[in-house]
Amino acid sequence: MVRDPWSLPSPRLRRAGGVRYFLVVCLAALAGLCSGCAKEASSENNVYLVRSVADGDTIELQDGRRVRYIGIDTPETRNKVGGQWVYDPEEYAEDAKKFNESLVGGNKVRLEFDAERKDKYGRDLAFVYTDNGLMANEELVREGYSLVYYLLPNRKHLEGFMEAQRTAMENKAGLWKGIKVITPDEAGKLSWGYCVVRGRVNYSGREGRGSFTIGFDGEKENSLKCIIPARNLPLFKEFGVDPAIDYTGKNVEITGKVKKGGSPVLMIVHPYQIRVL
Repeated sequence: MVRDPWSLPSPRLRRAGGVRYFLVVCLAALAGLCSGCAKEASSENNVYLVRSVADGDTIELQDGRRVRYIGIDTPETRNKVGGQWVYDPEEYAEDAKKFNESLVGGNKVRLEFDAERKDKYGRDLAFVYTDNGLMANEELVREGYSLVYYLLPNRKHLEGFMEAQRTAMENKAGLWKGIKVITPDEAGKLSWGYCVVRGRVNYSGREGRGSFTIGFDGEKENSLKCIIPARNLPLFKEFGVDPAIDYTGKNVEITGKVKKGGSPVLMIVHPYQIRVL
């Protein structure tokens, strides 16, 4: 059907229509950008769907990213044997994984980040909040499925985590239920284990990469070494502790996890792990 020529716009109106069309296109593009901004803002809220739970302190998101929980260290489900990772769960490892699954498995979670965004394996480092507002990291500590394990510069919520660990220890929850007080010699024979090591500090001092070592018997080849990472030494200063002065020659209790990769090592990341007797 041919339209009445009088109903067609004049050249000026056609130009005006073209301007209007241009404006509409621009507005539509702007709306698209805003929509993109909204999506970006949504991602900035850091809400994601959990695809799977790897263990007590690691999850995989629907987009394929792996997230390592900040501030905690749960028992391992896998260990390296002969250069290969094999399923070899430590005590409480499956319990920690199941509890983590009960908190976040198949659900949406919100991520909160700290100063350091990724670890050396490329995993995101985050505090992970459940859809009802609980922080999974702290709940795992409170229920006794994890030790507090902060590495500076990450330090958000540190005091709350330490309080949660004290609660777990007092309640003898999870791994604290059967924790043993042992000597440095006994600790030196462990392949791994959560324990309280009680003994007299014979030596202390800085070693490679600026870390600080506390030792009970420097003569034995397989003696236990308790190591404060260089990056965490400022925490001790903040609490008014000088490891070289305040621990050497003293009887102490050190709470933590012994790991063996050659000589047995117990990592100390916070002065609360050491009690002078």
